[in-house]
Amino acid sequence: MKKLKKSTLKKKADKVLSLFIRRYGKCQFKGKDTIHCSSILQVTHIETRGTNRLRHDLHNLLCICAGHHWYYTNHPKSFDEMVQKYFPLQWKYVQLHKKEIVKRTTEDYQEIIQMYSKEAV
Repeated sequence: MKKLKKSTLKKKADKVLSLFIRRYGKCQFKGKDTIHCSSILQVTHIETRGTNRLRHDLHNLLCICAGHHWYYTNHPKSFDEMVQKYFPLQWKYVQLHKKEIVKRTTEDYQEIIQMYSKEAV
C-alpha cells in the first residue's frame, strides 16, 4: 500500500473531524445572538486552525451554521466574546494550550483519521 504524504493525511483528518463535529446536528450559536441561522452546518475553530496543537482538538471546535461562520469570521472580536460567554470552559482550555508547540507526524494524523472515522459512522 502506498504511503500517503503528511499533507494529504492532514487534509483527510480535517475532513473526517469536520464530519464528526457536524454530527452535532445544529448550530451551537443558534438563539444566542441576532444572526439568522442558515441550514448548512460547518466547523469553526476557536483558535485558528493554523495553531497545530489545537487544529484537531475537539475542545477547539464548534458546530455552527454557514451564516454564523461568515459573520464571525468577519467580526473576530465578537466571536471571541461569544465563545467566552457561552463556551467558557472551551475558551479557557484553548487559551491555556494555544501557545504549545506540537509537530504532528503521519502517525498522529492516521490516528485521528482512524479514531473519528469509526465515531462518525
